[in-house]
Order: sequence, then C-alpha cells, then structure tokens
Amino acid sequence: MSGRTFAGLLAAAVLAVSVAAYLPVRHSGFVQDDHPILELNPFVHDGAVGKILTTDWWAGVGGSDARLYRPVTLLSFLPLRDGAGRVVPSRAHAANVLLHVLAALALGWLALRVGAGRWAATVAALLFAVHPVHAGAVSGLVGRAEILAALFGLLALAVYAGRGRAAPWVAGALTLLALGSKESAIAVPALLVVVDVAVRRPEPGRVAAWAR
Repeated sequence: MSGRTFAGLLAAAVLAVSVAAYLPVRHSGFVQDDHPILELNPFVHDGAVGKILTTDWWAGVGGSDARLYRPVTLLSFLPLRDGAGRVVPSRAHAANVLLHVLAALALGWLALRVGAGRWAATVAALLFAVHPVHAGAVSGLVGRAEILAALFGLLALAVYAGRGRAAPWVAGALTLLALGSKESAIAVPALLVVVDVAVRRPEPGRVAAWAR
C-alpha cells in the first residue's frame, strides 16, 4: 500500500469514528462557559480582532484573568458567525469535531515521524479520536482551546521530527499558535527538546539545535 493510499484510508477511518462518536453534539447549542465566552461576548460578535489579541479570555464579558490568554481560540470562532455576528452553534460544533479529527491525524503523523509502524500510528490516531477523556473538550465549544492546543502542539512536534532546514521555524510558529490557544501548550517547548535529543539525533561532531 502506498503512503498516499494509507494516509487517505487513515483519514477516512478517523473521520468516520469521530463523526459516529460525536454526532449527538450537533444539536447541543451553548453549554456552560459557551454562554459568556461565545453567546454573549461582544468582542466575538463584533469581530474585534484587536481587542481579542490584546485582552485576556474573560475581558469581553467584563471579567479579568490575565493568566488566560487564548486569542487563537477566540479568533477561530469568527468565521462561524451569522450575519448578525452571532456564533452559530451547529457550525461551531461541526468545526470542533473536524479539528478533533485533525488532531488525531496529527498524532498519527507524529507517531510515524518518530519511528512507529503504520499499524501503531493507526491505533494511536483511532484511540485518540474516540477516547472518552476528550468528550468534554469536543462537546463544549470553549473546549476548542484544548483541541487547538493539542493540534498545533502535535503538528509542531511532527514537523520538528523531520530534517528539513525550515522545520525549526515552522515548529516554532506552530508552538506559538498552540500557546495562543491554551496555556497547557507550555509543555510543547519541553517536548521539542525531547524530540531534538531522541529523534533528530544530530550527526557525530554536530550539537543538537537547542544547544547551539
């Protein structure tokens, strides 16, 4: 089986199991923190990119928590608004599932990049797609912060595991996107060091990228 055929089959399988697992959420509407952050947030309604980039997660609804800075997550909802500027829940839920699918595929790609076989990568991606620990993140719209942090973080690791000259720069950009999605992505830089030491394995006489 060619690499392209394998990738297509894996993507189809992950999409199928994810849609089957999360099909009921399409009618969920807004739940819990979705109400203030998305339904009532004037920054999101107005598409106020400048304010989203320069304020914290709760600023739009009169709160303040400087520890929570997630502009990438908030910006991701802007294309999912209707003509009145309101986020459409059904669109947002569908996007959450799609992003979750991409995160699962990113994990499978990372597994291949670090030396796992195709079957191991397939099992990893499928298990990630249907594991119940992700139910809260995928079902709640603001859980997208976790999905995006995982997606960009996994992509950063997979890209950096390659040997292209541009890999560190692309991985760095993806890491910034992960950090702008949720604070949990702070683990990504440490994992990049692990990949640099354990996977990239510089040639004898050359030091690892982080030690230059």
